[in-house]
Amino acid sequence: MAEIEHFVDPEHKEHAKFHLVQDLKLPLWTACSQEDNLPVKNDLSLKQAVEEGTICNETLAYFMARTYLFLRACGIREEGIRFR
Repeated sequence: MAEIEHFVDPEHKEHAKFHLVQDLKLPLWTACSQEDNLPVKNDLSLKQAVEEGTICNETLAYFMARTYLFLRACGIREEGIRFR
């Protein structure tokens, strides 16, 4: 894997291409789920996750989606991926 350093205006964390991935559902293992030993959530769209604060902002959600799509294109099964 790799790491990206993407600078964001702290007052405007929207991403121009977020609308392209907002309906994608990623395997999310939230902090609360980890603490309570609950399973990974697969039923939350990125738009919902941003709206409820599970993911901090659109820019972060956009790059999570890009990472997920890259991993799937490489042949990694969904069961082998989770975002914390």
